[in-house]
Amino acid sequence: MAIGLLLLLCVLVMFAANAYAQSGSVRLSLSQLGEPIEIKHDWQRQAGDSLSYAAVDYDDANWEQVALNAVWPKGGFPESNQTAWYRLRIDFGRQARQSPQFLGNLGLKIGRVYSAFELYAGGQLIGSRGGMPPNALPDWDRDLVVRLPPEAIGSDGSLVLALRIWGGPAAVTSRWGGGLYGGSLWLGDYFTLASEDFRTALAPLFLAALFLLSALFSFYVYSRSRSLHSYLWFAMLSSNLAVYCYSLSDLRFVVPLHFVIYEKLEYAAVCFIAPLLVRTVWSILEVELTPFTRALTNACAVLGAAIAVIPGLEINFGAIDIFRVFAVVLVYQYLRTIYRAWRQGDDRVLVFIVGSLVFIATSVHDLFVTLLFNMGPGNMLSVYGFFSLVVCMGVLISRQYAGVLDNLGELVSERTQQLRDANLRLVRHAREDSLTQLLNRRGFQESAKQLIAKAQAQGSTLSLILCDVDHFKRINDRYGHTVGDRVLQHLARHLGLNVRDVDILGRWGGEEFILVLPELSLSGAQTLAQRLCDSLPSQIFRIDGIRLGLTMTFGVAQWRPDDSLESVIARADVALYEGKTRGRCQVVSERPDASEAALA
Repeated sequence: MAIGLLLLLCVLVMFAANAYAQSGSVRLSLSQLGEPIEIKHDWQRQAGDSLSYAAVDYDDANWEQVALNAVWPKGGFPESNQTAWYRLRIDFGRQARQSPQFLGNLGLKIGRVYSAFELYAGGQLIGSRGGMPPNALPDWDRDLVVRLPPEAIGSDGSLVLALRIWGGPAAVTSRWGGGLYGGSLWLGDYFTLASEDFRTALAPLFLAALFLLSALFSFYVYSRSRSLHSYLWFAMLSSNLAVYCYSLSDLRFVVPLHFVIYEKLEYAAVCFIAPLLVRTVWSILEVELTPFTRALTNACAVLGAAIAVIPGLEINFGAIDIFRVFAVVLVYQYLRTIYRAWRQGDDRVLVFIVGSLVFIATSVHDLFVTLLFNMGPGNMLSVYGFFSLVVCMGVLISRQYAGVLDNLGELVSERTQQLRDANLRLVRHAREDSLTQLLNRRGFQESAKQLIAKAQAQGSTLSLILCDVDHFKRINDRYGHTVGDRVLQHLARHLGLNVRDVDILGRWGGEEFILVLPELSLSGAQTLAQRLCDSLPSQIFRIDGIRLGLTMTFGVAQWRPDDSLESVIARADVALYEGKTRGRCQVVSERPDASEAALA
């Protein structure tokens, strides 16, 4: 009898244990929750919808047992209006009620769910994402971290969790089925879970800020020099990546826009990344787009625009399927262009290769695994690939900008030197006679006034000679002005060869020449003028086959302490006129006053 009762008791215990295991239960002690712990135990699942499923005492023994993140079948559960319930019982033991402080800080984190859900604990609603039917509103791509109310844990230390999930519209369930896709269930200290979730959400937001700063700087550089087209494309690419990263962060809902708007931003940004990336890389490498590549980039931009303007999520999924094909071809074109540049010896390619390795690896993950096999998006890694590629492009653009600055510096130096030379030529032309290359009237006056000031300061003497070609009008009238110009050029060379280096020779106007002779008295100047006058008749000038004999008349004057340049020139001009009236080809000096005669 006793043996029979013992056997019966064992059977009952085994039956109870089996029933407990089948009912979706897990045992935990509070000591296990010192750090957040992931609950990997299977849940009970039932397709259908009834709020009674959230009750603590509801019997879920007949429900199927599945992993929480088990993907729904394609098409979801249309018979239950795409709604299913999950239940899990967690037993903390009776000692849990003896630690109210710990229970007050106990938190729960649940991963991302298609397309909306409600979370119940101890029969009461403690959190949700989106809206359940009939007020259905999708809201995925966000974790949920909530604090468990202490009263949710029963007196026996058990916690019953119930999860009500709406799979979403047909466009979502036909593609991904539905259910949880972003991890599972975590239990632990609420503040620890919340801070970890915040740090996770902060990473893409931080990248968005970096991309935005890069875009603003590039736009600024382009605004200062519209010829730097690579900066324009790089700025547009960085702006687009900033939008994309922002749309991936859970903190995006700080700006309270509708979830569908954020989804459209994300998908449209993905489609716009491809053409902007191609345009940026091609402009950096200074490569022309082929008509085929240009058509592909334009097609991707059209897909992005269609996603942005056409209502609903269906266009997102249809356009992204087409984009996948275009993206594969563009990646091939990208690699082909990089390879060609490498074959041509472009050293910039090495920088591209570094960023491209990370970019391609992350793109393969997102494009081929996440999208090609229609799996849930999970953690998109391509954002980090884009970041590495943009950093490398930023390095190249910075180097390009440095090269532009170097070239600009060289160009400025070259232009400055050219301007300096031009100014010197202008100054020289302003002081120089274009026919004889002697000082013109202005240049002579400036130089002569400097010598007069020096003579006045040093108490030295200075003389001036004014000379004129005899019968020059006859030469012009008989042989023409061209021959007359050649005569003036020959005389200018002749006079220049027969004066000192310190003397100043200029063309005073017409056929008149003028000399300033520093440190030379009136008698010395008269001697020089006489030598010049005597040297001309003995010479025959041959100009364009014409033999000419030339003479000149000279007027000489000496500077006086109270003289100006104009006054000494005037006296020399009087002496010259006197020589003309005497018959030309002679030297006439001004008559010295009594004081000069005494000094002489």
